Amino acid sequence: FLWWKSSDNRYLFAATFIYGLGLANHHTLVAFIPLLLAFIFAGKRKSLKGIGQIICLFILFMLGFSAYLYLPLRAMQSPPMNWGDPQTFSRFLDVILRRQFPTVDTPLTLHTVSMQIAYYSKALIREFTLSAIPLAIWGCIRTYKLGMAPFLFMIALFTVHGVGTLFFLNPSNEFNYANVNVMMLPSYAIFAIWIGWGIKEAAEMLSTRRRGKGIALALIIIFGLFAIYNGIDSFKKNDESSNYFAIDYGSNIFSSMDNNGIIFVESDTALFPLWYLQFVEGKRADAAVMDVDFLMLPWFKGQIEERYKSIEINVEDLGKHASGSRKSVGMENMIDAFKVDQIESIMDDLPDAMPVYLSYELGPVYRNFKNRKNTYLINEGIIYKISKTYERPDFSKWDAFELRSLIKYPLSPDPYTLALAAAYSGSMQRRAQQLFAKGQKKEAMEIIKKIKEIRAGMKAAF
Repeated sequence: FLWWKSSDNRYLFAATFIYGLGLANHHTLVAFIPLLLAFIFAGKRKSLKGIGQIICLFILFMLGFSAYLYLPLRAMQSPPMNWGDPQTFSRFLDVILRRQFPTVDTPLTLHTVSMQIAYYSKALIREFTLSAIPLAIWGCIRTYKLGMAPFLFMIALFTVHGVGTLFFLNPSNEFNYANVNVMMLPSYAIFAIWIGWGIKEAAEMLSTRRRGKGIALALIIIFGLFAIYNGIDSFKKNDESSNYFAIDYGSNIFSSMDNNGIIFVESDTALFPLWYLQFVEGKRADAAVMDVDFLMLPWFKGQIEERYKSIEINVEDLGKHASGSRKSVGMENMIDAFKVDQIESIMDDLPDAMPVYLSYELGPVYRNFKNRKNTYLINEGIIYKISKTYERPDFSKWDAFELRSLIKYPLSPDPYTLALAAAYSGSMQRRAQQLFAKGQKKEAMEIIKKIKEIRAGMKAAF
């Protein structure tokens, strides 16, 4: 808008570079390209003097977009986790185009459209409060003074990056809505600009009237204080500095494992905390961590084979997440019996003395194993140990668990977090009993209250 107002092409050059940098961060900004081109050529194309400046714009855009080049350069250094292994051009395209991830074909119906519009409306009210809506509408209308092109450009940006993003991603429930909320940040930014513009216009209109300057100043102060209050309140709600749930979950899994063991996990929730502890903090280098879904990806299987040279990995590549695949397959639809076969094929080549574990989120796989003869699944803290003979669970492992965030910190209402929190029920009950025995009834009741809260959340979520 500075470029539109001043016709100084330096602003356009800077904006083009920043946009390239932003697009290298997330694909949702790709919808900005046709809007930007339409905005430029709507009435200011004469300020671009010759083909040289257009080439300069392209170079600046590519310079920002070249942040993606970090991926193959870093991949060549063989990092501990090398997602997609983008050393070749084809694998590089697979990563930046997200081809390793499945697509989900959920029909966009009138019902889902109405649900998504309702969710987005609630999200705007949550972010800015109901009182800011009239100001944003007023500010939007008043931006017409800038000209037809900027006015329509902002409305188009707001629509495309708001409900347009929701329609494209088509989330099917509240949990999925929360996952895509961050992708709507550009529309929230436009909405905030409209609010500011609305306050500015209201203050200017009041200042032209008798005693209006004082009212306008009071209006600015009131909304300024209101913004500060909302900022403080939002900071408290979004402050995660005391949330250790993820790292404690990983630490507690490792505490549940015997030395030189192998654990099979299924979701990012368990996998990435364990990798962080191993690769960043250097803990439990003796433990082997394998994801039963990712093992079906050739590049991932190759990295695991390189990392754990003593473990033979004879698993089949299903091709559902392989390079170049865009089949409409969700991870939740993978055959759990096949996963069990994959795990057993690896177990057959392991030394008998090597402990083998399943993480808690492998629920269907756990039930499949449980129904097999001559196999015992033993609860070892927050994981299961696979054994050919029955062993008494070692409940003393629970005593070493770190429960700080679980007890003190408000839990996220998403189903995954609640399900993992439920895995702690036994250890939390044991901790409460120990505290009661020591006469610390207040602390024990705090834990029991948290257990009830987790169970209520699970009942509501499932």
